[in-house]
Amino acid sequence: MKADNINKVKKILQLEREIIGVKFIHYKEQYDKNETKEYGLRTTYCNMVKRAMDGSHFKLTKENFFCDYGAYALGLKKPDISIVTGNSYAVCGLYESHSIARKITEEMRYLQHEVYGVEMGPLQNMESADIVIIVTEAVNIMRILQGYAYKFGYPKHLRTIGNQAACSDLTAKPYFNNDLNISLMCEGARKYMKCSSGEMGVSMPINQFDDVVEGIVMTVNPVANKKEKDELLSRLHSEEELGIVIDKDTDYGKCLKEYDDFVQKIKYEQEQ
Repeated sequence: MKADNINKVKKILQLEREIIGVKFIHYKEQYDKNETKEYGLRTTYCNMVKRAMDGSHFKLTKENFFCDYGAYALGLKKPDISIVTGNSYAVCGLYESHSIARKITEEMRYLQHEVYGVEMGPLQNMESADIVIIVTEAVNIMRILQGYAYKFGYPKHLRTIGNQAACSDLTAKPYFNNDLNISLMCEGARKYMKCSSGEMGVSMPINQFDDVVEGIVMTVNPVANKKEKDELLSRLHSEEELGIVIDKDTDYGKCLKEYDDFVQKIKYEQEQ
């Protein structure tokens, strides 16, 4: 199912980066038995995400983190009280007051669990994952949210403030809330992930991925215009690849107009 759905998303959205998975490894024994290659570098978490989206598959521990705040967000390191209470963010210039910084830090959702390591890589190469991360253009984030809304309705846990994008927005928050989140990214993420100005991030717990993909597929007909549907069909091996019939003569605007006209006709007939 995952391989089919990854293919569907790539075909519909024309993703340039790999869809990646993040899996928490709770114990050293599990880490040692995991045959995934060691990361072997000391970088920011943002850069780890970029390397995974470029196709690398690896495992890592807290020793691989150049940025402590990324390790705090994932629960690999425990922040001391000066960080938890917002003191460090209160002095960095991002927030007007200590109370704002404290609340910001609380909402970062630094994960409070015992975890030894993390496995990351293209989702299709992983046996299992906890979180799915996609970085792409804003229009595709819109389509992913439309797919989410098709299955789940209005998202309840969207939290992003331009700080700790990869580690907090795209990993800790969706894991903590068990729900989809988006990210406008942050300076570090845009630098170390080499994001274009129009790229954003979206992530979700793995248990939502298949449903969100189904929603993306099922909203192709109402959302895409005729030109977009022609282009999509040209990318498919067969018209059955998505599991739906692509109707080039419909969209949600046309359906709404037909329904509104029908309602007006009924009202007119009732008034006669």
